Amino acid sequence: MSNVGIFWFVPSNVPLTSTMIYDLTPIAEASGYAGLKTHDRGHYEYWSSLASLGSNKLRGRGEPTIIARSEYEAYPRGRVVYDPSRQHFIIYADRRLHGQEFIDVILLWFDIPAGRFSVKGDQHYANTLPVRLPRDVY
Repeated sequence: MSNVGIFWFVPSNVPLTSTMIYDLTPIAEASGYAGLKTHDRGHYEYWSSLASLGSNKLRGRGEPTIIARSEYEAYPRGRVVYDPSRQHFIIYADRRLHGQEFIDVILLWFDIPAGRFSVKGDQHYANTLPVRLPRDVY
């Protein structure tokens, strides 16, 4: 089932790669906002819940430990929403995440069907830190 939600690409525990951190809601359970289906939880709220676990618990869960040492705005991020009237997903993201390597990971984890999405830039999600290509998740 396809999902909406939020995501980041952050340095992974594997050197020189990034990994996607995400929080998902199935479309059937998503909230409505301005005619779109969206995820209720915001970036700040989810990042804070992860950071509060600390590095040891994050490592134990397989999550990047950098989460415990940085702010939610530090890394490129985005949001996936769904337009039910068009049966179309919109991926809002930092423009540096528009490369196919990143989009493929987003499509995989959000279970977005091919050809049913568009990608848009959003200054709200932009930052200046370098972003590494995602590690192989397939």
